[in-house]
Amino acid sequence: MLKRLRGAALAAALVVAAVLTAAPAQAIPSSWSGPNGHCAYAAPDPAPEWCSGTSAAQGDAATAAAYSTRVEHQDTDFCPCTLPDAWDGTYFEHDANAWAVKITLYAPSGQIAGKIEFHPQGEYVYVYDTLSDGVSLFATINGEKHLPKGGTPYDLAFDEGANVMVSIHTSNGVFESGLGNA
Repeated sequence: MLKRLRGAALAAALVVAAVLTAAPAQAIPSSWSGPNGHCAYAAPDPAPEWCSGTSAAQGDAATAAAYSTRVEHQDTDFCPCTLPDAWDGTYFEHDANAWAVKITLYAPSGQIAGKIEFHPQGEYVYVYDTLSDGVSLFATINGEKHLPKGGTPYDLAFDEGANVMVSIHTSNGVFESGLGNA
């Protein structure tokens, strides 16, 4: 299993490199650590090596630094399951050999300012902008931009076992990524 995950991480790195070449405006930082980087991992096995989160403040550093993010990965072999939050919670269905991703953005007040969820079962992506704080956000899924739609998901199509790079971008320069698997 670990060997498969390492192979999946290498394949994801190749996908990210191709995306960066094709669309440098949505570049994913080369550093996989940062002051706001978190990775919560929910499964009985140890966290895979790619479960490190990404955080890089860009733009107005003072404003971006006031926000924080949390990246959570869920092995959906062990679902149905939930990753709770103060907005509406997150429920994942069972999908064998798949990994879900949830990225939550927190405002300086501690309120949830937005979140992105990748659900492998059905291959849905939810993008929420939950706070009227003057900061807008969008998601990129394997480099493709998706605007907030609240409770209406994007119904995407990925090959079974494909790596899915989920990223959040904000108008004040916060960036965070997580790697899932369809």
